[in-house]
Amino acid sequence: MSKAIHSPETDQVLIGCLDKAVESTFGMILGESPKFSEDGQDTTEHSGLVGIIAVVGDVSWSLSVGFSPQSATSIAQQFAGCEFDYDSDDMCDVIGELANVLAGDVVAALDELGIKVQMSLPSVARASNLQLTQPGAVHSLRRRYTTSFGDIVVGLAIGKP
Repeated sequence: MSKAIHSPETDQVLIGCLDKAVESTFGMILGESPKFSEDGQDTTEHSGLVGIIAVVGDVSWSLSVGFSPQSATSIAQQFAGCEFDYDSDDMCDVIGELANVLAGDVVAALDELGIKVQMSLPSVARASNLQLTQPGAVHSLRRRYTTSFGDIVVGLAIGKP
């Protein structure tokens, strides 16, 4: 695999690792496997919280994981074992940690394939009517997963050659 560039092979490897990580991470947290529901270029607006992690190394990319207010609240409670006020700083910490755990699982899956990368610390965005777009030098993938706790939207942004 070429370093730090987008290719169809890169997409497929990352999608496979992402799907495995989503199933593992959220399957353990929620006690159910998230169901993949759609992918493609998502240009719809989102309201809620988005955890973001940058990853650099053999392949450079970033991961974003978004939750509506309802899914953030219910998934955070399952993850931490207690309730959080949606508008609290603690909720942002939980969403950042969920992004961190998910990205860590993707990194572990890549490591099993011999692809070495390192993660940044998480950032969290709280947004109303957020539209996630990428600059021209980035290829983006969006995947939506459905659970009984609410939807999870995961995005990957991969550097183009």
